[in-house]
Amino acid sequence: TETTSDIELFGPVVIDINDEFLQQEERNSKCYSRIYRLEQRFREFIERSMSQRYGDGWFKQLPQAVKLNLSELQEKKNKAGENRTIIQCTDFSHYLEIINNGKLWIEVFQPLFITTRKADVIESLNRLKPVRDTAMHSNPVSHEDWVMLYYETGRLLSVISRA
Repeated sequence: TETTSDIELFGPVVIDINDEFLQQEERNSKCYSRIYRLEQRFREFIERSMSQRYGDGWFKQLPQAVKLNLSELQEKKNKAGENRTIIQCTDFSHYLEIINNGKLWIEVFQPLFITTRKADVIESLNRLKPVRDTAMHSNPVSHEDWVMLYYETGRLLSVISRA
């Protein structure tokens, strides 16, 4: 099958707005792409790390509220025809709860992060969440938010790639 880009099919996405809006669209697009990659890798990181420590039953080790929420999300997605694994149902709020869990931090995640301070990791995720929500909901991301997003995702991705 031959692949065709959207530009080839439909022409430029933006042809009639000024540079300010185009720059904003490009910044948001870059943010979306970077966040998407981070979230996919973070899910893989959590699943791989938890599986290495607890085996195939790693899900049972999650905090009760997270397990319940993820089970409900998975059931809802499956009923809608979207077959998703438990880890594919996670989002930033889940990552925070999983990493922040005292037992999971000590047994699974602390040895994998450069810092022994859980607060450093939680702070990175907390700084990313508002920018993530802004970009994923197509709201303008500021230049300052882009710089912070770039830095924080870089920090987390470097840890994940080494783990």
